[in-house]
Amino acid sequence: MDNPARPGSSQRGPRRLATWAVVALAVCAAVLGGSLGGGVLAAEPAAALGDAVGNGAGERVQDPRRLDGLFAALEGAASEDDARDIEAQIWQVWLRAPDQVTRLLVVEAIAAREAADLDRALEVLDLAVKVAPSYPEVWNMRAFVHFEKGDLERSLSDIDKAIGLEPRHFAAMAGRARILLRKGQADGAQAALLAAVAVNPWLPERFLLADPPEPGAPALAPLLPLGTPRAVRP
Repeated sequence: MDNPARPGSSQRGPRRLATWAVVALAVCAAVLGGSLGGGVLAAEPAAALGDAVGNGAGERVQDPRRLDGLFAALEGAASEDDARDIEAQIWQVWLRAPDQVTRLLVVEAIAAREAADLDRALEVLDLAVKVAPSYPEVWNMRAFVHFEKGDLERSLSDIDKAIGLEPRHFAAMAGRARILLRKGQADGAQAALLAAVAVNPWLPERFLLADPPEPGAPALAPLLPLGTPRAVRP
């Protein structure tokens, strides 16, 4: 993937919805490329993703203590650049597959997505969710492919699965907001973004909020289950 200069907080252009899209295309949100307004993002060569996805058997996956530390660091990040670096480390944990078979399926799915072969990517990810149903990232990746194919309801269903397994998955939350915006459900999209920003105050999509927060300000809302009506939120 191309590695453009990291965005500053003043950049509110077409990269605002980049967080969710990158999960199916690259290892870290820190190296986003392309323009969502124009369609396809630039992609990291799939062959380079193997190590990032993980080395298979014997590797601890989704280490909660490491993630706890990274999310604490993300909340206290001093700058946009620091936040992007911490996000990259979170993605490296999230992308560690639980076994070698799942690792190979994820790499294959990313390769198919790079080649714009969405049917093949979906076929591989259908198998991946059967092989590793407790691995959040295969659900998140499949949600993105469903979104690209225009199947918004299946995408939302897979997002629910991903967040159920990883409640701090700010990228999946951003994806939910993107879908709700496309469906014309502005209040639901705002609620999803509020939940995501409560986890990651540096989320690029924060500028889509009606009242964008400054990182370091008090959390806007607790992380509530998907589908909670905005009216009952604090």
